[in-house]
Amino acid sequence: MKISSRNTPKHQLMILPLCAAFIGLLGFQSFAAANPPPKDPEAMVDQRMEEMTEALSLTETQQTSIRVILENMAEEMEALHDSAGDGNRPDREEMKALRDEYDEQIEAELTAEQQVLFKKMLEEGKQQNQNRNGGRQRSGSGSGHRGR
Repeated sequence: MKISSRNTPKHQLMILPLCAAFIGLLGFQSFAAANPPPKDPEAMVDQRMEEMTEALSLTETQQTSIRVILENMAEEMEALHDSAGDGNRPDREEMKALRDEYDEQIEAELTAEQQVLFKKMLEEGKQQNQNRNGGRQRSGSGSGHRGR
């Protein structure tokens, strides 16, 4: 009996790395380690805001601006996931470009000191993702279906 790759645990857990990437690339090492990423985009934004507010000492004005940025990012990320279809992954380059765009918007709301901390958080998140993935870099165009 042939087992379809769609029935493997690896395929069933494909959504987990996508959620982890969303959280991890914003670089919240302690956040990601202590709190598994929620599946609800609104909950992701709430958790991210809590972590950023604490780690960066955001003002109320910054919190308001950054919340809007994160909500827009979550909407666009969700749309990319939806457009990829069931069992497929969104284009990796498009996801990276989207994250980079929103990271720049967040940085524009921060003071110079906060920007340094934010960049450090991003780097720590990237490192944590590499550790979570066993230190391997994923390759491929991100065309949707994972070939592993």
